[in-house]
Amino acid sequence: MNTYTYIKFPYKNTAVAVETASYQSHTIIPKHTHAFQEFVMITKGACMHQFRGIEMPLIAGDVFLIPSHQPHSYVMNSQIHFINCYFYPEQLGPDWTSLIQETLPCTSPSDHMEELRSQWASLLADMDPDPGSQQVQQFEREKAHLQGVIHLNPKEKNRIENLLMEIEEEQSTRQFGSEYIKASLLQVILVNIKRAQMRQPQTVFPKNSKRRELIEQALTYMDEHFCDPLDISMLSHESGLSESYFRMLFKDVTGLTPLEYMTRLRIIKSLEFMQRDGVTIRQAAEMVGIYDPNYFSRMFKKVMGYPPSYFKKI
Repeated sequence: MNTYTYIKFPYKNTAVAVETASYQSHTIIPKHTHAFQEFVMITKGACMHQFRGIEMPLIAGDVFLIPSHQPHSYVMNSQIHFINCYFYPEQLGPDWTSLIQETLPCTSPSDHMEELRSQWASLLADMDPDPGSQQVQQFEREKAHLQGVIHLNPKEKNRIENLLMEIEEEQSTRQFGSEYIKASLLQVILVNIKRAQMRQPQTVFPKNSKRRELIEQALTYMDEHFCDPLDISMLSHESGLSESYFRMLFKDVTGLTPLEYMTRLRIIKSLEFMQRDGVTIRQAAEMVGIYDPNYFSRMFKKVMGYPPSYFKKI
């Protein structure tokens, strides 16, 4: 029996739509799924994302693709801003066919359509292939982590955010060819995400669910002991792996090193303590096991993009 709800496509007569959303701290979006694909970009704030059996801390600059019929949920750790792009890749064809027929009537659209479908299939398979397909084994050997999260640098983030806003503008004006423009912009976005993915270090591992389970157990331990010193030696020993292999496998599963993951987790928890319990910045730092205020402030700004004092003010 399903314990989640299906969400309908929020717009009519379109295959691509953009929607911005803001949520307050502690907001919970229960587990849900949808028949369309969803591209998500976090522009401000932080949250915990439950997807594919892992709860992952996400921050501004993170992007990820939710395939169709894949349940996921959120818990907001601060005031947060999302940009969601919903789309049906299989429904983009007719809009292209119509435009080609109107602008190039002497050209057969079939060849153009096959090329378009091939391009979409390649982009989406690279980002998140069907878990049951043969491609997924190659994907898991060579590419991203279990949740498929890619962290963009500021230049990449601004470029993709601007492209998403262009889609939203086309969506609101609904001028001639808007569906064509939106589909093209989405394709440019996916290409840019693919480039960002390619620049990030990739590890190479065969598919092994048992070892992934060991990393998930380590994640659970870290989530429950975020205020304790990070002991990689102990975690790798408990997992039955060498320390170097544990580090590489951890990066393969989460996309982050153990230290990067723990730093994210501590910063997000400290933000929660400040906003929920009203503690001081120093107290919040100590509650997550960081006793150097200057180091805490530097790490906080690196993760959140703003110093902790900014969030205390709001």
